[in-house]
Amino acid sequence: MSEVNKFYISYERQLELEHYCKQVPEWQEELSSLTEVKAAQWYEDYVIAKGGEVKDPTYAFAIRKVMLEVRIKNILDLIDKVAEMYGEDKKEIYIYREILDKSIIDGIGYYAMQGIEETVSLTKYRTMMRHFFWLLDKRRD
Repeated sequence: MSEVNKFYISYERQLELEHYCKQVPEWQEELSSLTEVKAAQWYEDYVIAKGGEVKDPTYAFAIRKVMLEVRIKNILDLIDKVAEMYGEDKKEIYIYREILDKSIIDGIGYYAMQGIEETVSLTKYRTMMRHFFWLLDKRRD
């Protein structure tokens, strides 16, 4: 992709953002396992990892939980935003959201998705993906 493209980001930056998005399932799993019961174990692991004492373990635990929620929400909101920008009706928006979700979070490529050619062209798919990563790049700066 050339720098003339309005959704241009460098190849290295795109790879970084792709790998960032592929962490969503890990974050969701960690978030679902973060309960007050596990707070004590999390705190112990956190202190060992940081190599020191944390003054307020409840605060550190809450910050981690909120950080995970915000990261996940930002990515899912951007997927919704791009799907709504390219979809013309609710059905199309839903289909584009599913396609973007599978591609961005699960890492499934265009040709690996069954029957995708019937719903979205390769050109439109690539444009939506570029647009998503361009928006994410702007949001993460």
